[in-house]
Amino acid sequence: MVKYCQVYQCLPEDFTTKVLWHCMRRLQSPFARLIWLFNEDFFQSDLELINQVKDATSYAKIRETIKFFSKEPASTNFVRRSLKIRISRSKLLGLAAAALGDHSGKSEAEPPA
Repeated sequence: MVKYCQVYQCLPEDFTTKVLWHCMRRLQSPFARLIWLFNEDFFQSDLELINQVKDATSYAKIRETIKFFSKEPASTNFVRRSLKIRISRSKLLGLAAAALGDHSGKSEAEPPA
């Protein structure tokens, strides 16, 4: 978390939402931002995942946590399930690899434009 905040110049209290938007799929981002304006709770499971990995000290621990979340039952929310408006777990892994200096996974952690 600290390294991410240094690299992307954000305050620790903004970490979770910054990572949410950093890891959002590009095509879903406009719809996701609109949903966020009216219902932040829509992203509760994404925010929980980010909070679960934010203090991890190893890439392996983050992979394990993401794998556990991947096995959770499919969302019952039609919009979330059908439009796949959620964070990209591969982007989250890439971000973790870059922040931890672990290059065992592919990195998609370039700073946002």
